[in-house]
Amino acid sequence: MKITKSLFLLLMTAVILAGCGSEPLNKMEYADFKETITQDDFTGFAYILSDFHAEERNYISVIEEVFQEEGETLIYYNDLDSPDEVHEQFNEDSGLIELYLPDEKVAYIEGGQPVSELEVTEELMKEGNHETLKQFIQDHK
Repeated sequence: MKITKSLFLLLMTAVILAGCGSEPLNKMEYADFKETITQDDFTGFAYILSDFHAEERNYISVIEEVFQEEGETLIYYNDLDSPDEVHEQFNEDSGLIELYLPDEKVAYIEGGQPVSELEVTEELMKEGNHETLKQFIQDHK
């Protein structure tokens, strides 16, 4: 009986920690990011940071805070801290019609296909309580 209780408590602790363990942001290298969001089994939120203004104003911290509050995860790629050859590949890929890249947009992708997107603007980041971003996330939970 005592062993059963101990195992039960251990199992419950593991379940609780696993549920709380997901990070709100998952930064990826470009090749991994591109491969992930185009997979048929990928469903989730994605973002590409490529604007110096957005980086200077630390938009990613605001986005992280909102995703943390909503209990969701965002995968993202930061083009600004990538090597030149990766940046050039991203620029080339950006011109491909058949490849969706959420450049300066938080996108909701389902089954590897874009469903909805929200442009990341200064107005959005300055919004009190970030209600628009929160609502976007809630609409796609």
